[in-house]
Amino acid sequence: MKQLVRWAAKCRDKSINERIPGGETIALEINDLKANIMVFAESDENFPETYTQRKNAIMNIFNDIGKNPMLQEVFFNAANLEFLQNMMGLSDLYIPQVASRNKQLGEIEILLKSTPVPNPQVEEATQKIEQMKIAGVDPQELAAAEQASCCHASGSLFDAH
Repeated sequence: MKQLVRWAAKCRDKSINERIPGGETIALEINDLKANIMVFAESDENFPETYTQRKNAIMNIFNDIGKNPMLQEVFFNAANLEFLQNMMGLSDLYIPQVASRNKQLGEIEILLKSTPVPNPQVEEATQKIEQMKIAGVDPQELAAAEQASCCHASGSLFDAH
C-alpha cells in the first residue's frame, strides 16, 4: 500500500518507470490506467472483521497451541506476543519479550535519527598508517599495519551514539 501511495504521488501525471530489485524495469503509462471502472469489495463471512470476531479467532488458535510446537514458536515471537497482549486487552501485563522488543525499536529509532560519530580507534589507526606512508615504511610492513588496523578496530568507520 505504501508503494502504491508513493507511486501515485510521484507519478500522478507521468508514466511510471521503476526497476524491481533483482528484476526488470516496469513501465506503466498513467493514461493506460485511467478507465471508467467500478470496484466493489467482496465480503466473506469466514474472515473475522470485528474486534470480537478477531479475538474469538485468536482464542480458537490459542486453545490449540499445546498440540502444535510450530504454533508455539509463532506465538512466542515478541511482535506476536504484543499483538496478543493488545487483542486480549492486557496492556498492563508485563511481558519481558515485548518490553525488550519495544526497547530495541526505540534504540533503533534513536540511532537512525542521530548523527554518526567517527570511531576514535579507526581515526587513530588511519593517522598512524598515513604517518607510516609519509615516513616511507616498507610496503609489506605498511600492508600488515593496514590489515591489523582493520582487524583490531571495530570494523566500522562510525559508531552511532
